[in-house]
Amino acid sequence: MLTRLEAPFADVRASDLSLAIGLEAQPALRTLEVAVAGLTVELRLLGCSHQALLRAPGRSWSETVACRPGVSGRLPEQRTERCAFGTYVFRAHVERLECERAMAIARSAAADPLGLAGVFGRPAGAFTALKLRERPGEVAWTTWHAYPQSEELVVTESRLAG
Repeated sequence: MLTRLEAPFADVRASDLSLAIGLEAQPALRTLEVAVAGLTVELRLLGCSHQALLRAPGRSWSETVACRPGVSGRLPEQRTERCAFGTYVFRAHVERLECERAMAIARSAAADPLGLAGVFGRPAGAFTALKLRERPGEVAWTTWHAYPQSEELVVTESRLAG
């Protein structure tokens, strides 16, 4: 699903982003909810990044990657921990933004029934995209956050394995 976002683009950089586990649902510009592996997974486009919410009877969990007021940035390169759904593994890295490749990523996520992409009007090339994958025994998602003003593409890979 491709969404043109009317919200103003927050002028952030990769170094402004932080990872938070267990936050309540944050205000979203667009959501995609799907049932996979016996879970309800909601991918959420935030004005400043993304959130993934997982729910099952009696359990819930969330990952939020965002620029949050009062929270210093710095995404971990890797984080592993146990949670209510099994083992969670998070990885993040920053690449140099190449506009053509980045927009191909956004289009691919938007065309996927398990994907969601939000494109901001300005600056040109600013977007957030998420793509969910289901494999035997695990749920995984990849996100891309394009910051053309700093020529950065933040890529995160997350996996929950029971």
